[in-house]
Amino acid sequence: MPPTGPEALPAVLHRSALLAKGITNDEIQRSRRTGQWRTLARGAYCDAETSAGLTREQDHRLRVRALAARSPPLVLSHLSAAVVHGLPLWGTRLDEVHLTRIGTSGGRSAPGRIVHTAVLEPDQVVCLDDIRVTSILRTLIDVACSASFRCTVVAADAALHRGWVVPGTRRGLGHHCAPAGSGRGQTSTEVRQRPLRKPR
Repeated sequence: MPPTGPEALPAVLHRSALLAKGITNDEIQRSRRTGQWRTLARGAYCDAETSAGLTREQDHRLRVRALAARSPPLVLSHLSAAVVHGLPLWGTRLDEVHLTRIGTSGGRSAPGRIVHTAVLEPDQVVCLDDIRVTSILRTLIDVACSASFRCTVVAADAALHRGWVVPGTRRGLGHHCAPAGSGRGQTSTEVRQRPLRKPR
């Protein structure tokens, strides 16, 4: 089953919490300016020295924590959900945190984050470490529709090897994300109805 325990990562320091503890804005700016603190997202920082040795996946998860705390209505998705689920990603940059707003409008992008829009069914959203994340299958669908074929294959094969999905899932992903106009595309419901072992 996907990882569920909290990972030992540097603490995220939120500006609002720092101010509530009596740390002044000048002190916050000084810590950033001297390189003591590193900015993870707007109003969120961490100890620069502690975060220096993180892998790219750990660094991404740290930025996920910083942004998720500021955006509770949004669902972590796409490549970011794959990272949190522990799926390997081949040849893919992790510069932006991907989130999904449930609905048909409100998508946007900003430095460090991309907000998608989608209609997500209740069984397509799970909670990991108090963060709402797309399910394994929905994550694989989103990766297939936004990343390279090889990246999708690596992630799907890892999920299959770990028993999170069953044989045939990768083929279903290919049908779902067929090029527009090919006549081979399927809805997420059709892909979801393929026999799958749901993560517990």
